[in-house]
Amino acid sequence: MLLLDIPHREEPIRIMGHHSKVNTQENYFKEEQMIHFKRMFSGAKQYLLISPTKNGFLLIALVALVILALPGSLMAQNPNRTDQWQFMIEPYLWTPGIDGSIRNGADFNVDINDVLSNLKSAFMGVVGVKKGKWSFMIDTVYADIKDSKDSSFTELSRAVNFQTELEVKAWIVAPVISYNIIDFGKSKLDIVAGARYLSVEVDINVNSDRARARNPSLSYSRDGWDGIVGLTSEIALYEQLYMPLYIDIGTGESDFTWQAAGGLGYRFSACDLVAGYRYLSWDFKDSSPIKDMNFSGPYIGLKFIF
Repeated sequence: MLLLDIPHREEPIRIMGHHSKVNTQENYFKEEQMIHFKRMFSGAKQYLLISPTKNGFLLIALVALVILALPGSLMAQNPNRTDQWQFMIEPYLWTPGIDGSIRNGADFNVDINDVLSNLKSAFMGVVGVKKGKWSFMIDTVYADIKDSKDSSFTELSRAVNFQTELEVKAWIVAPVISYNIIDFGKSKLDIVAGARYLSVEVDINVNSDRARARNPSLSYSRDGWDGIVGLTSEIALYEQLYMPLYIDIGTGESDFTWQAAGGLGYRFSACDLVAGYRYLSWDFKDSSPIKDMNFSGPYIGLKFIF
């Protein structure tokens, strides 16, 4: 326990009087309470920082409680649920900003506004199959993004121009199984379990116009699998309009990974149009040359069910 060092007098000063002595004691106890409060706040802050897995489970539980607390008007029993085989294909475009850090302390990022103009190649889509309450889906993302930035500095009264090039290549593959635990027609909730694979390569090149200049280049790569668990839901808003939600957490060959996505969907006769925002993050183990990496940005897609 942290103690305050309060000066002690053998005899109280007479002009303070009895009430001043009482006030001094009250101030002492108030300061002691403030110290305890600060220690509790510091402990809570540290818990949030060092326990992402536990907090991820709490977040999933919170999403489930919100869905379970929906008003009865949204919870009408689904009369159209079928045990027939259903197949789903969802091509989509996700334009995430990318940021991360290397173990040596260097940071890298591609701004979300530059993704489309710097996208060299990409493939994104979900395929799945459903029967009864069980579903199986594979979400695949491949992206090759190259960005560059021109800069200059002055050396010996001469301007030196250089260009920094950053290229990020990433494969993300997530096979998951889901089981429906709530199906009320207008709203549903599934639990999800599966794995997520990430293979990423980060190349950094610096090109200078200086004669005989050494143009440094750095290359870092990492790949591995993580097990994931989570929830996926659809909440009806108005007639054909609904809100798709998804969240998962996991660990394995990385220290911690998590994903959250939400948006709006509209059911047409031939397909669903969906759009929203998606965030995907990894914190890697100490043995990885890449310390952490995040993808975040808007997405839009078409979902076909047949």
